[in-house]
Amino acid sequence: MWEYRLAWTTGKPDWWDEAWKSGAAALSRQGSQPEKRPDFYLVLQDRADVGLKLRGGAEGDLDAKVLLARSGGWELWEKVAFFKWNELEAIRFAALIGEQRSADGTATSGTPAHGVQAALENLGIPYVETKLEKTRIQASARDIFGVIAASLCNPCWVAELVEIRLPDRAEPLLSACVETMQPVQGGIEPLPVSGALCCGYPELLIRHQKQAL
Repeated sequence: MWEYRLAWTTGKPDWWDEAWKSGAAALSRQGSQPEKRPDFYLVLQDRADVGLKLRGGAEGDLDAKVLLARSGGWELWEKVAFFKWNELEAIRFAALIGEQRSADGTATSGTPAHGVQAALENLGIPYVETKLEKTRIQASARDIFGVIAASLCNPCWVAELVEIRLPDRAEPLLSACVETMQPVQGGIEPLPVSGALCCGYPELLIRHQKQAL
């Protein structure tokens, strides 16, 4: 999917409250409400093109995302879910992130969450596990951003608003994102940037680890 993500490290854009209210109302009509949950990421400090999220639960599933292309502020990501871990999955993971396994490498058995950490150590890739507390609204761009006069979003896109709390940081981050499979042209800004960072979660978390937010 192509993603366009903005993140505000201080304050919020003047349209945020209206968009949040509109998205929450859409969820309410569906008998739902904003989602509150922690997410755990393995942050690769030198790989802003790779995102690894541990899905939790006894199964220890893993979501891996790799950056394929950029066009202006848009990023094209491929997501691969791992529901088991064995030698073949370890080979698939290494191929996904473009790394060469050693000839005598053997996958550690267990959950994908444990397996990927062992795989990163075997590949010599340092990582830091980071917990994010999120309050999130996901709906159509019509439901969230349709009330924003400056929005250039296609109403059929997937849209997201998130309040993020990071470790060792008192003030939350705010993030807005739209996703689409449609090809996009560089330079198109579907939402007013309003002083935000324009980047995906991996880069955002690397900046946090390097105290560059």
